[in-house]
Amino acid sequence: MSGLLYFDCFSGIAGDMTSAALLALSGAEKEVRRALKGLPLAGYRFKVARGSSGGVAGTRVDVNVSGRQAHGRHLPDIVALLRASSLPAGTRARAISCFERLGEAEAKVHGVPVDKVHFHEVGAVDAIVDIVRATCTSRTQIVNPMPPIMEPGEFFMPYPLEVEVGGATVFVLPVERFERL
Repeated sequence: MSGLLYFDCFSGIAGDMTSAALLALSGAEKEVRRALKGLPLAGYRFKVARGSSGGVAGTRVDVNVSGRQAHGRHLPDIVALLRASSLPAGTRARAISCFERLGEAEAKVHGVPVDKVHFHEVGAVDAIVDIVRATCTSRTQIVNPMPPIMEPGEFFMPYPLEVEVGGATVFVLPVERFERL
């Protein structure tokens, strides 16, 4: 089964809301907790709870930070922290890629070199945990490839392939016009 998850974030979305929605859909809480143990950050607690608000049931994800924490980091500091982690290789690579894409966007907006970008909110412990959480829920899945276009009388025998799915993919598209249908 395949599908597309589309977020219509007309006024933005918070990391905890995204984490909660994706965890509720994936059911990967144990996998997330296992991956977060490889992150070299102290003084936080990852909490997942089911409940309701305003009569609507859902999942809530909180990253509770204890004590005084660094509020913001430069991109090279975050990349070094992730490289020094014992996160699974794919998670580490996807998290670094997310921060690098954010760094490129921030550098462009502020007119500074990417290595001088200072992440205020995104460099905080809870935001780093949110991004690692979003990138750690990949898994392998067996799929059957689509048959090729063939001439009459040709024979095609599909064989299953193992592919990696999940994790976080960030698409940045230049959109000049958007119309809601």
